[in-house]
Amino acid sequence: MQTPIRIGVIGLVNDRIWQDIEEALATPDVEIVAGAEVNDRLRLRFGERIGCPEDALFLDGAQMLEAVPLQAVLVGMPTGENAHIVEVCAQHRVGVMLQKPMATSLDEADVITTAVQRSSIPFMVNIPEFWTPAVREATLMARDGKIGTLSRVYFRAAHAGPAEIGCSEEMQAWLFDPVLNPGGALLDLCSYGAQLSAWLLGKPESVVGVGANFVKKDLDVYDTGVLVMKYRSALSLCEGSWTDVGGIAPQGPAFTGSRGSIVIQGDSLLLVEPENPDGRRWTPEASEAQGPHGVAYFLSRLANGRSIDAPFGLTTSRDAQEILEAGFRSNQTGMECPLPVR
Repeated sequence: MQTPIRIGVIGLVNDRIWQDIEEALATPDVEIVAGAEVNDRLRLRFGERIGCPEDALFLDGAQMLEAVPLQAVLVGMPTGENAHIVEVCAQHRVGVMLQKPMATSLDEADVITTAVQRSSIPFMVNIPEFWTPAVREATLMARDGKIGTLSRVYFRAAHAGPAEIGCSEEMQAWLFDPVLNPGGALLDLCSYGAQLSAWLLGKPESVVGVGANFVKKDLDVYDTGVLVMKYRSALSLCEGSWTDVGGIAPQGPAFTGSRGSIVIQGDSLLLVEPENPDGRRWTPEASEAQGPHGVAYFLSRLANGRSIDAPFGLTTSRDAQEILEAGFRSNQTGMECPLPVR
């Protein structure tokens, strides 16, 4: 019998972490043995769900790592606290899975990069939407040249806002905090397009970024963000908004290449090619080869000693952070920001 992978959880204020916990519990040969969270209500909820003894519940992640032998942690902290947590995990040689984006700034991303490279710990930035069958198949088709050389990448992520879609009060508190989530929707939602573009196209030559409060003017962070990434032979556009009502506008990625285009429509894909200008539509299904979700992928790589592939790995995530950084600088100056930013 295989010895179970011992994992812990640090931070419970990113609502995604609860889905990660359920996915970990459903993964064979994995044992969640400890958790750390300063919020009493969330820590109690975690303990009840996992069945952890009281001495396996901590107020601080560093205390947990000192006290409990672990192989990896799932992190549900505010984005602005990720760099510190990764540094501590690196000191203990414990692998890390974060939610996107990896950091709030390029400086923080470089702290994470240095810590991971020096310690060689497994490290992954999860992009939950990438595991949906339609998004994953469309992206892999674009990557593999099924529509020729890419000339345009588009990603739109939008909803009515964290409060409106039911985010917890704890998550809203840090999403609306200009220190823990500077840029608001610009950082939160444009990170999808930045990560995807960094993977498929690499670093752009320059970025134009726009952030604004068009609707939720009482917020200290932006409710809307746009990034335009200019490459030598391609353009990438990503939009993020906390102001959409009803979800009618298109979501997710779309790709244009020299031999066709791929568009996601709900759960279906539409492939348009010269020989089929009206397009071919189908609904992809999840497969074992694709992987069921991010946690299972991360833990399988951990168990097999295999590296984390793009777009979830360190290099792509750091490149995505540089794209976001360029967008922030462009928004501040009103000018196109060239890369590298320093």
